[in-house]
Amino acid sequence: LPRVATERAMQLSGPQIPKGKLLPAMHPPVIVKRTYVPVSCKKTAAGGLLFDFGQNMAGFFEVTLRGRAGQKVRLSAVEKLDQDGQPLPCCNTWCRYILVGDTEEMWRPRFTYQAGRWLHVQPDDEERELPEVVGVRAYSVTSSAQDTGNFSCSDVRLMQVHYLIVKAA
Repeated sequence: LPRVATERAMQLSGPQIPKGKLLPAMHPPVIVKRTYVPVSCKKTAAGGLLFDFGQNMAGFFEVTLRGRAGQKVRLSAVEKLDQDGQPLPCCNTWCRYILVGDTEEMWRPRFTYQAGRWLHVQPDDEERELPEVVGVRAYSVTSSAQDTGNFSCSDVRLMQVHYLIVKAA
């Protein structure tokens, strides 16, 4: 059979047993380094809420909601605000959560993380109202590798950049 036909036949025959030797991870695992609670919250023009954690970070957000079954919310990390203090999208990444309803529900992503200082919680495109937001947290993640060395220089701007990187990591 031609190579293309052989590959297609393999795809149709079901999953293949992985080949090779399973090896342990070569790098320290990613861990939660810091937990943040919002320092402020304000309503947005899109009918949502913008939670400010006071610190830019790479990590994930956790929300606790109460609403009706099937209600949808969109959760977006935000790194910048426009001149009116509204979320300024820098990339089209977001999470959608659909409520089970009748109880308080806590959700956070399990397989991804984002970067930002703010969390924008808004009704999904089909929804008109936001469920009750009971609680919000942010978790900064980084490698569990031990910090080594230090950095110091006379340029204040470089020291500020270094501080931001250490604080955000």
